[in-house]
Amino acid sequence: AAFTPQTITDKAALRREIESIRRDGLARTEGEYTPGIVGLGHGVIGPDGGLLGALSVAVPAARMTAALEERTGALLRRAAEALERA
Repeated sequence: AAFTPQTITDKAALRREIESIRRDGLARTEGEYTPGIVGLGHGVIGPDGGLLGALSVAVPAARMTAALEERTGALLRRAAEALERA
């Protein structure tokens, strides 16, 4: 069941989204769970190549700009990489 009209419910669309996240390393959601919220997340990969966890940030959609999204994505990526090296 969908939480909001933006929730991905189609299996093929969800598979494409997961492939994109694996390729880019960054996940983005806008209103898929909570209306008016943009979420960005980056996985933390362990030494065996498996997912250890994730870092995420939620921002009101009205405040999210392209520049803020780019900066936040880069910060999440750097933080995840630092954890992977620890």
